[in-house]
Amino acid sequence: MMQHRATVDAVSPSRFDHRFIRKLADINDYSGPISVSEYDLLSKVFRRLGGSWIGVAKGSPEDVHKIKTIVKYALKHGQIKKKNEGQ
Repeated sequence: MMQHRATVDAVSPSRFDHRFIRKLADINDYSGPISVSEYDLLSKVFRRLGGSWIGVAKGSPEDVHKIKTIVKYALKHGQIKKKNEGQ
């Protein structure tokens, strides 16, 4: 059986983790672009800190709080680069 891999698109993400991170960024009034590598980094940090995307999908308060905290921290401390920043 052949597995289908989700297309990785920074503008209109199709992966659940990327869509959830984008939604959290929008809620925090961040309208700038997020690169695929930044999505992947945030997702990796979340998993390394014991977070579960299945838990997020099922509404686990601990996992949802954990990813919210990670995204807020990244936005506040410039871990996600704003458009034209650093050029």
